[in-house]
Amino acid sequence: MELITTSRGGPKLLHEGYAYTKQRAHESTVRWECSKKKTAMCKGSLITDVNVSRVHAVTGHTHAADNVAMSALKVRKEIMDTAEASGGRPGQILADKLATCPLEVRAALGKRESLKRQIRRAKRGAAPPTDPRAMEGVPYPFPGGYGRKLPESGRPFITHDGESQDSRLVGFASDDGPEPLRAARGWRVGGSHSTAPRRFAQLVCVRVSPPQTAVALGRRQLHV
Repeated sequence: MELITTSRGGPKLLHEGYAYTKQRAHESTVRWECSKKKTAMCKGSLITDVNVSRVHAVTGHTHAADNVAMSALKVRKEIMDTAEASGGRPGQILADKLATCPLEVRAALGKRESLKRQIRRAKRGAAPPTDPRAMEGVPYPFPGGYGRKLPESGRPFITHDGESQDSRLVGFASDDGPEPLRAARGWRVGGSHSTAPRRFAQLVCVRVSPPQTAVALGRRQLHV
């Protein structure tokens, strides 16, 4: 089971050769419907927990599973993520990603020129998205445009994204941020409502005191 993000920023779940789109979320479960519901009139569905880590129930499909198509979706997502994060040429991005792809997956991806056009659109659309009018307009999980990658490590700035029906907690951290938290004996936590981003109730900052160091100055020591 794997969760990817579509070109429109919505979640798509891949499981045992089938693709699912999110239908609705409940307090403890999420219901997914077959992505071919309209094109193949398929009534296949899947129910998972809210963390999308366990399958609770499956409804059968009217068409066969297609693992090649699922692999193509994953590769396409990798291509578009690379396009958003780098300044490479579309042709070079494609060549790098397709070098190790089986022939059947390349065929399922479609024509190269079409992929290049999609890469160009992804690069143009890499700017931060507009502020949503309500939390329901914020996709889960966040698409690439919402969470930039840190320049040094390439790691996403968003470290946690937890969703439930009533609340959502999003965590952000720089590359060197978590280490002082792990080393500190205690944390200082402060919350602010006035500076919280729109649609969020509160902004919480976790701080630690810098470690005390001693600098020798002749016969004295200066504690910093």
